[in-house]
Amino acid sequence: MYTVVIDESGDVGLQNVQPDPSPGPTQYFCMCATIFNEDNRQKILAEIDPLRSKKGDIHASQMSHFDKVNACRILAQQPIGMIGVMSNKLSLLAYLSNAQKTNTHYYNKVTQYLLERVGEAISTLSSA
Repeated sequence: MYTVVIDESGDVGLQNVQPDPSPGPTQYFCMCATIFNEDNRQKILAEIDPLRSKKGDIHASQMSHFDKVNACRILAQQPIGMIGVMSNKLSLLAYLSNAQKTNTHYYNKVTQYLLERVGEAISTLSSA
């Protein structure tokens, strides 16, 4: 059995998007999935729990650059897989009328792309 943890970064707004850096909505929307085999959960937790016990449960925006780099080094050594989708919203402006049909249309489309990649990865891992 595999566990998949998904998080996103950026703003899903497509109106008034300007090239970054800009004061408006960010040009990019990103989603990432971390995949790990449940058999490895205890090993992974044993490695990352010291990070959590030092600072408590905090968001990356509250971590120093050094702490982020240290966390990445520890995570990179773990038996996990990561898959990301980065969407450049400026390339989707022709899609704007479709994306505004519902307020979650664009978010759901990016999620669909990510989940398709996750499904492929798990299928590959399961058949190995």
